[in-house]
This record gives sequence, structure tokens and C-alpha cells, in this order.
Amino acid sequence: MAVKEPTPTLRTMQRKIRAHYDAATLEERSAGLHWYDSARDLAGYLGAKYWVNVEVAAVAIAAHSRNARWEENVNRATAQLAGNPYGFGNAIRETAAAMADPENALSYVTGPKLRPFAHNIAGDLSMVATDRWAQRAVFGMDDDRCERLINRKGVRDMLIDAYCKTAADVGLEPAVLQAIVWVKVRGGAL
Repeated sequence: MAVKEPTPTLRTMQRKIRAHYDAATLEERSAGLHWYDSARDLAGYLGAKYWVNVEVAAVAIAAHSRNARWEENVNRATAQLAGNPYGFGNAIRETAAAMADPENALSYVTGPKLRPFAHNIAGDLSMVATDRWAQRAVFGMDDDRCERLINRKGVRDMLIDAYCKTAADVGLEPAVLQAIVWVKVRGGAL
């Protein structure tokens, strides 16, 4: 019988996040620091081009980010906003719902990574998108291990708390710290 791997403590998670932040080069920190500003600028551009608000464009970008490289993500979001959707069904449905109800656009994107990601792109940097890179920074590069740990009760909330507390320690918004760590762990900017 296999022994269940212990869940890292909040303190351990904070130490690992801080270690990635401290190890980030000035270039990596700059890329992470400005990542959401650039994404919000893109959402503003797409919104103006396709006559939707920034929140709808943010939902399109976030929803189409499922397992997609940035270029493909942007292509799918742009295509849907232009009226030619392709990609995953959930992304298409969430974006279509946001387009139909722009005042409540952010309520249509779901999931522990996608919902905060849409909010971050729209300008709320207090939320943490716990994507695979945010998890890998703390749990290691093994995706199976990450999935086992993140799906344990309370672990995702603890991971979010670790990013928030570490962000406060270094004087950043949580999403900005997560973006810097993302750039560091992923091995470079987009």
C-alpha cells in the first residue's frame, strides 16, 4: 500500500514562492510585473475592435486559455469576438454568454484558474490564477503530483493564501507576484 504524500504547509508554500521570486532576474521580474498590464491592453484593443467591453474580452482570453499557448489563446479569443468561434466548447459557451450579457461578463467564466485569470486581465490583481505553473512552483514539475496535491481539500485555498501572503511581504499585488513566478518557473516570457 502506497503511503500518502504529506501536503506542504502554508509556510513551505510561501518559502518556495519567495525563493522563485528572489531568484528571478530583473528581466523576469519586469516581464511578470507588466504581464497583466499588457494582457489588459490587449483586452482593451480587442474590446474596441469588436465593440465589446474589456470584461467580455478578458473572458474570451481567459476562457480560451485552456491548454493553449498564448498565441493560440489570443487567436481563438479574437476569432470568437469576430464571430468565427473555434476551440473548446466550454470556452465558446462562456465567451458567448459574456458577449450576450456584457454587464455580468465576468460571472460566465468558471474554474479555479480561469475565473481569477479573467478578473486579473480585467484589472483585478487581488486574485490568483492557480494554473499549472503556479502549482509547479510549489509542488514541483510533475503534473500528476500537482494534480494529486491541488485536488486535496483546502490545498488550493492554501496555495492562494500563500501567494497572497508572499505578495504582501514583497509589496506586490497577488496576481503580479504569480505572474513573476510564472515567468521564472516557465523559463521566460511569452
